[in-house]
Amino acid sequence: GGHRDPVIKELQALCDRAIGLELKPVADIDNVLWEKFVTLAAFSGGTSLMRSGIGPILDDPEARIFIEQLRDEGMAIAAAAGHPLAEGFERRVTTRWSAFPPHVKSSMANDLERGKPIEVAWLSGRMHQLGIEFGIATPGHTAVFRALHLYAAGAAA
Repeated sequence: GGHRDPVIKELQALCDRAIGLELKPVADIDNVLWEKFVTLAAFSGGTSLMRSGIGPILDDPEARIFIEQLRDEGMAIAAAAGHPLAEGFERRVTTRWSAFPPHVKSSMANDLERGKPIEVAWLSGRMHQLGIEFGIATPGHTAVFRALHLYAAGAAA
């Protein structure tokens, strides 16, 4: 893995000496990327579609079910792609979201509100497409993608 590579070790030593730089070598970068993708797609899709910060979403039973559904759909896609996420992933994601100030929302939600282009095609749209490819239902991500794709190029929502 990368953590044994002498170049990575030297880069880590340089980062350790620098102020504000942290390098964390990982053995399986693909799983790290899938965790990020699943988390980001759910957070961006949920806060954008519901036009809300994460606090009210987690506090409302129906909204919470929806954002957790987005997370769970992403986990199913990751597993189908050969990258099952580690046990406890659901709890870690929810704990991370709960630690945010209640008003925090995704950059995609902020861009949507400002009429800027949004990356819905690369997040929920990609989950939707992968669901089709793997034969996995993704009704949450499909709804986010279909509801927001008109704003992908930017238009006030």
